[in-house]
Amino acid sequence: MSNEPLGTPTITRIGRYDVVAELGRGGMGVVYRGEDRLIGREVAIKTLTEITPELRDRFYVEARSGVLNHPNIVTVYEFGEHEGMPYIAMEFVSGDSLEKILRSGRKLTLIETLSIIEQLSAGLGYAHQNRVVHRDIKPANLIVQPDGRVKIVDFGIARLADQSTRLTKTDAVIGTFHYIAPERLKGEMSDGRSDIWSVGVILYQMLSSELPFNGEDVSTLYKVINEKHPSIKALVPEMPDELVAIVDRALAKNPDDRYGTAEEMAFDLQGISDGLKKERVGDLLTSAKRLMEQRQFASARTVLLDLQRIDSQNLEAKRLTREVQDQINRLQKAEQVRQIVEQAEEAVLSQNYDDAVSFYRQAMKLDAENTLQLDEKLENALRLKEKQDKVRSL
Repeated sequence: MSNEPLGTPTITRIGRYDVVAELGRGGMGVVYRGEDRLIGREVAIKTLTEITPELRDRFYVEARSGVLNHPNIVTVYEFGEHEGMPYIAMEFVSGDSLEKILRSGRKLTLIETLSIIEQLSAGLGYAHQNRVVHRDIKPANLIVQPDGRVKIVDFGIARLADQSTRLTKTDAVIGTFHYIAPERLKGEMSDGRSDIWSVGVILYQMLSSELPFNGEDVSTLYKVINEKHPSIKALVPEMPDELVAIVDRALAKNPDDRYGTAEEMAFDLQGISDGLKKERVGDLLTSAKRLMEQRQFASARTVLLDLQRIDSQNLEAKRLTREVQDQINRLQKAEQVRQIVEQAEEAVLSQNYDDAVSFYRQAMKLDAENTLQLDEKLENALRLKEKQDKVRSL
């Protein structure tokens, strides 16, 4: 659940949770930010205000997704009813939905894009192994956290994989048809491969800034079911052929021609991502070393931090980061010493020798190597102070 409060809630408590703020509101319910004071844990509380037997069933299907325990799936803690209102208490996730990120126009790097899709595929692979098909994968149901980790949310129309999974009229309203696999739009049986189609649509959209089938009318729906998607290579000519192949396979009309499992898709994405990371890490290391030679240590540190976000285990980056930080510390200390010495010299000119002596002693503690020969300046200040003291005593 995203961390964007809409305002002060009218409800102050749901179950054992204190309500802190309202996070979102829709036609069927409200999502609140809450706190479990017993264990000091923040939660997102999803409530159902439009209660019908079908919606109640769907709501508790999402609650039962709590059996899924995976780093890329939001954790469900508890579900119940409060004064006749069903609610689900789940993990509070800071960050923005992928839909918001895409709408903002923020340009994601290819490495960031592949990381998001790889994590999505890993989470879905785990869900499918546990016989749960999400059935509503779209950017609005993915939360990207500030550190880049991805959480899949909203299993509200999920189904067990061995049950009948035909698309109903209500599903069409809840799901967004641009992301719904052709077999589901046709009312045919579906399984986890329908989620893989949805992942393919999101990947296509992130790479090209276009949906494979754009539009809102019946003709677009026909294209989703019957026509091959436009080649992403035509929209992004520099796209690696290996990545084009992944997109094409995920968006195959026939489920048998798609990836058999989401983990298989994640594996192929990881292969491309690793190559891109290796190339990017090499470029960043070269840039950092050049900046260090130019003594632009603050800029070098920024580059090295970016590098470690890509490859946190890179030993060369860690060594250079320590070296850069040492240089920055030395420069900061030298500047601090310079400022204190300046104050000491001003004190000497003003004949405030007590202050001058105090400032020189502070500076000498910082300048342990005595690069500025402060001992001589201190001795001079002490002699002047002694002379001034004698004059005063007379």
